[in-house]
Amino acid sequence: MKESYPIADTWLPFEVHPETPLSGVAIKDRFPGWDIDEAVVSFNKRCAPFRITFGHWTILSNSHLALAAGEFARDHGQHDAMHEGLFHACFTECRNIGDMGVILDVAHKIGFDSSALERALTHGDYESRLIEAAKETRDKNITAAPTFFIEDQPRIVGAVGIEIFKAALDKAMGKGLEILG
Repeated sequence: MKESYPIADTWLPFEVHPETPLSGVAIKDRFPGWDIDEAVVSFNKRCAPFRITFGHWTILSNSHLALAAGEFARDHGQHDAMHEGLFHACFTECRNIGDMGVILDVAHKIGFDSSALERALTHGDYESRLIEAAKETRDKNITAAPTFFIEDQPRIVGAVGIEIFKAALDKAMGKGLEILG
């Protein structure tokens, strides 16, 4: 039997399209000619083993406030829950995560004091952290999300198959790994 090892991860907030207006922009306008129906079918097929479902989203959200909310959640020990909630709201429910109401609804669902989060976002409490993260992504030449760094391995860019992660982790740790589902 192979040994299993916990993996520590650190998420870095990254705005893929910071130029997107707060109201969002229609996917068909931002990516003309991209077949969203075909993409959703492909995403759902690839993500089915992980119980992730994509809806037919039509709006590309401005992620700035959502990333700031993620930093608030990180400070309160709930970054993973906030990240998962915002991902679900955006890609499964097809809601605009650039909208304060959507962010506060996600926060409420995971048990946050929504008023404290709203105050933090309204006052820009996490702006300096997002600016620092943007500088770090430029310094690391990160241009796409997701981008993964595994010690002593080439970076992994994009939504790739688990076999690519397993191979990189095997090499990094020098032994066979069991991927837990």
